Amino acid sequence: MAFVVMSAAFFGSAGTVAWFQAWLYIVIQFFFWTVTAVWLKKRNPQLLKDRMAFIKPTAKRWDKVILITSTIVFFPYLLMPGLDAVRYRWSSVPPAIAVLGFVGVIVSLLLIFWVMRVNTYLSRFVEVQRERGHKVITSGPYQYVRHPPYVGVIILL
Repeated sequence: MAFVVMSAAFFGSAGTVAWFQAWLYIVIQFFFWTVTAVWLKKRNPQLLKDRMAFIKPTAKRWDKVILITSTIVFFPYLLMPGLDAVRYRWSSVPPAIAVLGFVGVIVSLLLIFWVMRVNTYLSRFVEVQRERGHKVITSGPYQYVRHPPYVGVIILL
């Protein structure tokens, strides 16, 4: 469903499907999330289940408000590239910068995958999962930064 929404937003705002960069971004995202889902299904099905749920019934109210608000605020992120790069051509991005951007996307997704491999409790919500033996993670990317998922998302955006 997410890829349908992403595609509709990108190509709808662009007014065309003849947009190579959008196709490349969608393919990268689709490949990453497919590989991640297959890996999680085999190695950590509980984390896959947690990550697939948009809102967990056990999430605190403020977590739900933040998630819904950020989802609404995020939607222009999907519309602006098509309006800017294709439909109205408000700006011009040199090819070298575009390549650097795609490298950044790939690096961010690899970091997010690394986080999911190391942190089997990774949730979209603030929660301590006592029933699963939740503990503080100090290995992998956590040995360098306390919140590596945020670093991955910052690089992605």
